[in-house]
Order: sequence, then structure tokens, then C-alpha cells
Amino acid sequence: MVDNEFFKKIAEIQKYVYENIKEVVDCPTLARKFNLNLRTFRDQFFIITGLTPKKYINEARLNILVKILIKEKINKHRKLINYAHDIGLNSVASFCLLIKRETGKKAMEFIIHIKRKNKGNKKV
Repeated sequence: MVDNEFFKKIAEIQKYVYENIKEVVDCPTLARKFNLNLRTFRDQFFIITGLTPKKYINEARLNILVKILIKEKINKHRKLINYAHDIGLNSVASFCLLIKRETGKKAMEFIIHIKRKNKGNKKV
């Protein structure tokens, strides 16, 4: 059973993830920051959101990346590592793996797809 306090705490955690995505955001760090037992945090987070904390963090990273890609003008010289840093990842390998796992596309395919899809759309 989940009480109202835990719903509020999960909402705070979700907000924190989006606002601090460039920092190291992982389950143990979040549990410590919000004074929660790691196992309880994982279990309750899943019950409330339907996602594991890791899956939620990865989806947040992708959502933020899509917003960056939509707002940004086409820049053929921007490197993948810059996009990785924008969403809190420290390597191109981690960035490419995240994109592949979550979308089934290679990183550059995904970036080009988003930019083309939103080429004429200035709204976010």
C-alpha cells in the first residue's frame, strides 16, 4: 500500500530528475537524496509510475534531448558528446546505447529523424 506522502515524494523525485538531468542521476543517489531505503524507493516508484526509476530517468533523458533537438537550429558540426553531456551522460557510447535501447535507432538516425520531423515546427 502506498500512502499520500510517498506520492508527494515521488512527484518531488520526478521533478528533481528533470531539473537535474545533467548531474549524476541514478537510483542510489536519488534514494539517498530523498532519505529513502533503496529497495523501498525502487518498489514504490514502480508501483506509482509503472516504470522502474532507471527507465523513468532514461525516458526523461530522451524527452529532454527531443526538446533540445527541436529548439536547436541544424548544426552539422555539433558532436554526439555534446548531446550526451546535455542529458547527463559522460560518453558517446552511453549516449548511443541509450538511444538504441529506447528507440531502436542509431543515434544519428534518431537525431536526423527528430530534426526532419520538426523542421517546420517552431513550437515546443
